[in-house]
Formats: sequence, structure tokens, C-alpha cells
Amino acid sequence: RLFSNNAMNTLVCPCYNLLVMTEKKKYKDPRYTDEGYENFRNYQKEFVRTHYKKYLLRFHTEKEADVIEYLNGIDGLTQYLKNLIREDMEKHK
Repeated sequence: RLFSNNAMNTLVCPCYNLLVMTEKKKYKDPRYTDEGYENFRNYQKEFVRTHYKKYLLRFHTEKEADVIEYLNGIDGLTQYLKNLIREDMEKHK
């Protein structure tokens, strides 16, 4: 059962201790101030930018449908691809 709090444009579910935004707003943890939240987000963005590398793979939905179907059936796809790359690296040493 949800209780409305119109002053904050939120719905509160006491049984699950949830805060649900009813408007399309960026979710902010109410425990943080606006400034603290922004500082945390900036730190997080900087950390990801400096410590991670992202690669994008695109597959043609008709020509490579078999590959798409196979990859969709794999649990832990990221780890699976990393293991394939490491195995290939070992072969080519």
C-alpha cells in the first residue's frame, strides 16, 4: 500500500521502506545533500573514466542472427568474452 506525499511528489511504501519518485526526476538518495550527491556522482564518473575501457560490438540482426541468439543464451556474457580473449592470448604467446 502506497502513501502519497504530494509536497515531495513521491509515493512512500512503508512495508518495504521505499521512496518512489512520481515525476521524471533524477533519483537522489535523501540521505545526501544536493552538493554531496553531485560530489559523489562526479567522483564516480571520474573513477569510471580513468579505470575502465568500454568496447562496443554491433551485430547485423539478419546476417548475424545466429551469433545474437547464441550470445543471448549465455549467462555472464562479459566474463565469457573475457575468458575467450584470455584463452586466445595464451594460444598466441
